[in-house]
Amino acid sequence: MADPMSEEAQGEKEYLAVTDQKPVSAYVISGEVQLKASGRLVLMARGRSINQAVDVANMIVQRSEGSAEISGVRIASDRLPDGKYISRMEITIERKGRPGTGHPLDAPADGKTDKKI
Repeated sequence: MADPMSEEAQGEKEYLAVTDQKPVSAYVISGEVQLKASGRLVLMARGRSINQAVDVANMIVQRSEGSAEISGVRIASDRLPDGKYISRMEITIERKGRPGTGHPLDAPADGKTDKKI
């Protein structure tokens, strides 16, 4: 697997770039869907968006009711063309256990179930 901080890795679908352009709830929902699909999610943020990424990560873990956890945090700095530096952070969230354990993240993405009443 590619280095998570590389440009090649940023194209993988388990990565979610967090900016301050959307509300936290939009990133939480998108992150939950990606976490359910791949079992792993990496939130990436730069500069002022780092605070929002931390909020998103905490909300995803709380809403998972124990089926997901923050497994890693990486920090780095990027040099901008004007010579200034900007901070960058990656927060990795992984699912615990196996699919089909009854956790909220195991529910189908469309909200429907196969159970008959």
